[in-house]
Amino acid sequence: MRFARGSPRASTLQSALEALDQALASGGKGRILKAIRPVLDQCQQVSPGRLESLRQHISVRCAVADLDPAKVVAAMGGPSRHDATFLRLLARGMEESQNPEQVVLACSMWENFRHAGVQEGWFAANGPEAAALSLHIADLLRRLPDGLLRELQASAWSRSKTSGEKTPYLFPKKCTSARALSIRIPRRSRNGWTGQGGSEAIRQRGLPRRGTRFDRATSNRFFAC
Repeated sequence: MRFARGSPRASTLQSALEALDQALASGGKGRILKAIRPVLDQCQQVSPGRLESLRQHISVRCAVADLDPAKVVAAMGGPSRHDATFLRLLARGMEESQNPEQVVLACSMWENFRHAGVQEGWFAANGPEAAALSLHIADLLRRLPDGLLRELQASAWSRSKTSGEKTPYLFPKKCTSARALSIRIPRRSRNGWTGQGGSEAIRQRGLPRRGTRFDRATSNRFFAC
């Protein structure tokens, strides 16, 4: 998220952003929380139209850094909007952490993003984007340490019997076959898809290319996207 330089206020905002980024890099939770409010105050003055997006980025980076959500909300003066954009940011952030526990959370967030994306009109429930997400989740699950996926599946199976909770994304063979194998990818779509069609083309391309609507605002850095 870049802000135009030039005015004193813009320079102050950029300095506040850099201070927050450095605080996050340091891992000092108290330092991070103290650095949040000045960033939002300056953004409100310089670029109020970007304030909600900035709040979402801050929420995600703090979640990846394992800060107390209640303290982050208090530091921001309220929660960020948890829409499809937020879920996508959170899924990407958790995935890139390389922490197995956070990768599992990333799978859950990608699945939540798939539902939210359909509801918000980003893509169709049976379209290539939804299929690519299913394949991406399956790929992440395959990278988990030996035994962890089986443990998660056993726990999910038990919960489904006792509470009826459904977690189909934890069973990638069933999930991906239904969503991906019979889908034909269009030559080009508004979200940046190209290709001949078939599940292998989806598998090769993974998620839509960067710079498209589907890929917007994915960076974990506040001013790098």
